[in-house]
Amino acid sequence: MNQEEWLAERRRLGLPADPAKDFPPAYREDPQAIKSRFAPPGGRQGQSRRAPTTGTTPGGASGARPSTQRTPGATGPQAAAAEQAQLEEQLARLAAAARSVTQRPAQAARQAPVAGAAPTAGTAQAPGARPAPAHPGHPAPSGTSFSPAPGPRAAIPASTRPKKKASPLGTIVGLLVVGGVVLAGPLNSIFDDASSGVSGLPWDDSSDDDDTGDWTYSGELDLETQDPELADTVTSLMDGLLAGEPAAVKTLVGAKGVYLSTLTPASARLVMGEDASFEVTDSSVFSTSATVTGEYYSGEDYITLNLRFTRADDGAEWVAEKLAFPEIDAGDLPNETTKINGVPVNVSALKKADLPVAVWPGTVSVSLAKSKYTAWRENPVTASATRAVSSGGVASSVFVSPRGERTAAFKKETLAAARANYERCLRLTDLVLKNCPFSVNASGVSQPRNIRYRQTKDPGTPHLVGSIGSERVVGGNGRVSVSGTGRYAGEPTTLEGNLSVTFNGTVTVRNNKIVYTEGG
Repeated sequence: MNQEEWLAERRRLGLPADPAKDFPPAYREDPQAIKSRFAPPGGRQGQSRRAPTTGTTPGGASGARPSTQRTPGATGPQAAAAEQAQLEEQLARLAAAARSVTQRPAQAARQAPVAGAAPTAGTAQAPGARPAPAHPGHPAPSGTSFSPAPGPRAAIPASTRPKKKASPLGTIVGLLVVGGVVLAGPLNSIFDDASSGVSGLPWDDSSDDDDTGDWTYSGELDLETQDPELADTVTSLMDGLLAGEPAAVKTLVGAKGVYLSTLTPASARLVMGEDASFEVTDSSVFSTSATVTGEYYSGEDYITLNLRFTRADDGAEWVAEKLAFPEIDAGDLPNETTKINGVPVNVSALKKADLPVAVWPGTVSVSLAKSKYTAWRENPVTASATRAVSSGGVASSVFVSPRGERTAAFKKETLAAARANYERCLRLTDLVLKNCPFSVNASGVSQPRNIRYRQTKDPGTPHLVGSIGSERVVGGNGRVSVSGTGRYAGEPTTLEGNLSVTFNGTVTVRNNKIVYTEGG
């Protein structure tokens, strides 16, 4: 820094700037001493600080300045220590001068003229100072320096003053190097009072940029803000799913080996009504994966869906993982089932294919066929399914337990069917019997001839056990004789014996008729 730059900086800070008094001759004669004397410890080469200046009192009067000359005869560590002590004392005076600027009365600041206005009567100007620039914050022409008058400086109008939030540094006193000039004092005060309008410094927290990161967003932002394409995908899929559209159902629930025909537009309207809508409550979006949580209203239930999406790379199309919708095992459906959530189903075909039936989360409605054999306590039957469904989860089971009673007609016709089957068996002419309440041990017998069965004791009336859909006919204690001829171990033989009679059969209703199977 040459003499002109050094004096210009002192004038800008409102400090005395007399070349004859304030600029040390030793520094004019030895410019390199300035760099070596005030270079920061460990600093870069070629980077020098401003020479220490004379401190000022709050009233603006110049104070005594210690000599900046090197101590005669002092060399090595002694010279360095002396120079360090002088520097610290001068920096302390400079800090006091900066504080005096920030602590001037507020009233004086309000009465001061606006920076950049032409001097008027009664306005003091420092001797030798040049007019201030017309626009605060704009640098002066090359070779020109400005120095405000001692005392309160002109106030900057609120409309032109840079707005700042409270600095997190508070009023910490420190040192700052700006362009090689050492500034001391409260850091926030230095820049609040500066007329240069400096803003955007590292400690200026006036920026309101969101700190959301480049790769992930969480529930603090709505999904539309996080990823508009994913938001559109979720809206399209969920609108289709809640309307029971086949394409959306296949995309979100289409697991292999699951009967999906109960998830139809008709069942959607029955379960959720006409205006079901999905509302996103939380979301997290990453580069190649995302999770979206939301809910919709179904009847009296809030249903929660946890959706997962993936994509090959950033910018590719989002793909939804399958939702694990609740299921009813076909074997658990009553044989009298005709509809599930208003959709007709063929129970016999489902049981034959052994397919689980996917149903809407929440309350499930199962309609049962009206029959002369059953008096249902409720029809349709309601069952409860899970109210929270996730992508990639395990499907929960729904159990349908209809409550009803078998009618007298069912009991009468079932026992009649068991008796009719018993009498059929008595008329058979073979040793190998099927679907009969008695049997013959014909091991080793071949070529049976003239086989006849005759009842020797009536088995009586059996009785029904079990619940609706799983009844059995049991009981009875009868005797039957068997006779005939055949060959045993290659030799002709006469066949005679007595057989016990015990009922143990199942009964089902098919096409509104009783079907009895002995030993089934």
